This record gives sequence, structure tokens and C-alpha cells, in this order.
Amino acid sequence: MKIFIVSKYKNNNASQEKLVDIIEQQCEKSGHKIFTGYKEIDKAKIISAKNWMPFVKKHIESSDILIVIYEKGLEGGLIEEGIAYGRNIPIWFLFKKGETVSSSAIGCADKKAEFEGLDDLRDKLEEFLKSAY
Repeated sequence: MKIFIVSKYKNNNASQEKLVDIIEQQCEKSGHKIFTGYKEIDKAKIISAKNWMPFVKKHIESSDILIVIYEKGLEGGLIEEGIAYGRNIPIWFLFKKGETVSSSAIGCADKKAEFEGLDDLRDKLEEFLKSAY
């Protein structure tokens, strides 16, 4: 399966990168192909939203699951969630304990997980991945 990962783009944010790395590793370990939006935009050297949104949309439409790693300020990433929702692509919504999240964003998700730390995130994602077959 192809899994599209949505995360807020941050330069030099080690904790956010660690979250993304864990999710990528878990998905790859389970045999899935991953597509992390902001990383692929960087690789393709796309600098304009006018150009990257069609690129992102094309890849969401060819994905089997969309994972949203939510944190405050991810408003743009909710566009990706809306694209997946409109295409009936399953959405997994992950957020840190205590994070205030839009009820609409959570309401669109097929699976939701509030996590406390990296080990908790790994465990919950592993459960989701096992149920994806």
C-alpha cells in the first residue's frame, strides 16, 4: 500500500523530524511505500503552492491511506485531509496528548490516536498498520 504522510514543515525541528521518521520507519517495516508530502516537495524542488498542490493532490489520489500528524499550525495540511476525505481514502489522524484539535478534522478521520510519547506513537501506529490488512 502507498501511505501519504502529512506533517507540518519545519526547518531544524528535531522532535517533529523524529515523529515523521518513526512513522516512516513503521510503515516501511510493514511493507508499505511512503510518500511524505513536504519531503517530496523539497526533492522535486517545487517552491510555489500553485505548483505543489497539484503534485500533492496527484499523490494523495494514488494513495491507499493518508496519515495526518497534527500539531498547531498545520492548517495547510488539513487541505490534504480534505482531498483524501473527498476521495474516500482512509485517514489516520495522530496528535499529541493535550493538543487542541478541530472536531471537523477529527470527524473526517477513520482512525484517531492521541499519543503521549514516541513509544506510545509507535504502539498505536503498529495497531493501525496491523488492522490495515
